[in-house]
Amino acid sequence: MLLHLMELPQTPDVKSDTREVLEILLRNVDEADVLVEDTLELAEAGQAPNILCTVEVSGIVDRVLEERALDIVTRQVKTMVDDNLGAVFANPTQIYQVFSNVIGNAITHNDSPAPVVEVRRLDNGGHEAKRYVVKDNGSGIAPDQLGNIFKPFRKGPGGATGVGLSIVSRILEVYGGDIVASNDGGARFDITLRDFEHAEPLRTGLV
Repeated sequence: MLLHLMELPQTPDVKSDTREVLEILLRNVDEADVLVEDTLELAEAGQAPNILCTVEVSGIVDRVLEERALDIVTRQVKTMVDDNLGAVFANPTQIYQVFSNVIGNAITHNDSPAPVVEVRRLDNGGHEAKRYVVKDNGSGIAPDQLGNIFKPFRKGPGGATGVGLSIVSRILEVYGGDIVASNDGGARFDITLRDFEHAEPLRTGLV
């Protein structure tokens, strides 16, 4: 179609049509690139880590909030973060991905006129698991989305697709944990993970 348009006399209408086709093609290329990157990232998320260390979760959360500073200031988001979020023996990049995606969602999709985002550490009840909650005070998650929110490439209310929460779910499986979405005065995500050395082999795919 583009070749056909280029062969036509370059009247204003033809130029407009050519520009529109080019914009569509470029947009499709960009979307294809994003799709490929998301697919690769999703595949990597479920892999056992080869670099492990003690990761201070407070440092990870601070980094995420610093990176989101413009959105936080522009939208006047109030952040409430526990002083001590503890530590986990893990791959720092994977833990960053978990909190970056979940906190990013809480900031981006919070439609409250006075948005608040909370990051809390929950009592582990004496078990090895680390438990966290990230919640906001927006309108919450639509009931018909709750069962599909961790599926890759699902289409959200705004029409966008992505794998952010799917990546979080995959990573937490590697650490013998999970993530649960619910509504509690806004969207709420309960995160459970363990030190990698305590993760169950069945859940991590290790032999």
